[in-house]
This record gives sequence, structure tokens and C-alpha cells, in this order.
Amino acid sequence: MEMLIALAFVAGTFAVTYVTSRICFMANREWQMLGAVMLCAAGVIYPLVITGFCAALYLPSPVVPPLTLAVGVTSLVAHFLALKKSKL
Repeated sequence: MEMLIALAFVAGTFAVTYVTSRICFMANREWQMLGAVMLCAAGVIYPLVITGFCAALYLPSPVVPPLTLAVGVTSLVAHFLALKKSKL
């Protein structure tokens, strides 16, 4: 069961970061840029924060730091994949 919970955190992080990054890269006017940057930062940082707080409730303590590291790497990979997909 713990493995499914960990996979849910990682998959959810990938989905959230990829979608927010794709939305951010569609901004093409100056007045959209600030909101896009804030949304992109939130899409990368908030999954880490949510994983750090919520994983401790559902998983044993030794699993939380490696899971948080995996979520961080997943978030960055999703962001760069969205960047590559948008051809910027």
C-alpha cells in the first residue's frame, strides 16, 4: 500500500507541474508574464511542500526524505519536458 501512495505522490506531482508549466509557456504578453512566473513557481514548489507535509501522515518516517527528493526530481523533469514540448 505504501508503494501505491508513493507512486500517487510522484504521478500527481508530474501531472501538476507539467500542466502548470505548459500553461505558463503559453503566456506571450508582458502583462501575462508575472502571473505565468508565479504559476510556474507554484507548480514546481507546492508539490514538494505538500509531499513533505502529507507523506509523513501516510508513510513511515524513513521513506519521506527519499520520496521528497524523488518528487523534486520529478517536478523538475516535468517542467523541462513541458519547456521542450513548447519549443522555447
